[in-house]
Amino acid sequence: VLAKAFSLILARWSGQKDFVLNLPLFSRDTTEPGVQHVVGDFTDLLLLRTEVGGEANSIEEKISFAQGVRDLQARFHQDMQHSAYSAVQIQRDLATKHGLGSMRAPVVFASNLGTPLVDDHCSATLGALGHMISQTPGVWLDHQIYEEQDRLSLCWDVVDALFPSGVIDGMFA
Repeated sequence: VLAKAFSLILARWSGQKDFVLNLPLFSRDTTEPGVQHVVGDFTDLLLLRTEVGGEANSIEEKISFAQGVRDLQARFHQDMQHSAYSAVQIQRDLATKHGLGSMRAPVVFASNLGTPLVDDHCSATLGALGHMISQTPGVWLDHQIYEEQDRLSLCWDVVDALFPSGVIDGMFA
């Protein structure tokens, strides 16, 4: 539901109805002895094609939104079956075949639902979270979703210089 809603926002503000979202998949291989004690980023990337229809103003369009959610989820499950071939390799292959600018996936949708960003032990030890930032080369907009206590937190890290004034604030609102 959240990925579909985010896709609608992107489509409305960009004018693009067909694009890909870059989804990080957290994939620590626990079959390797001792890996549970390693600190690191165990992330693979998945490119999820997203197609957007109209806005949900009528009952029929709201039903269409629900169907769009189901369709996006089905595509995600289908694409997950091929996640061993990473998004990075897909982009390399396309750049080799069609040129460097042929494939970009500068928008990230990272869902961390079910895993608290800051657990009780961390808060008790380090205090409340006051600021966060992620910086990833080639990423223009990184949308992260977290659960904190009894609320949902949406965090956007953005390369502000790439967007006209007011666009990001309007999109987020």
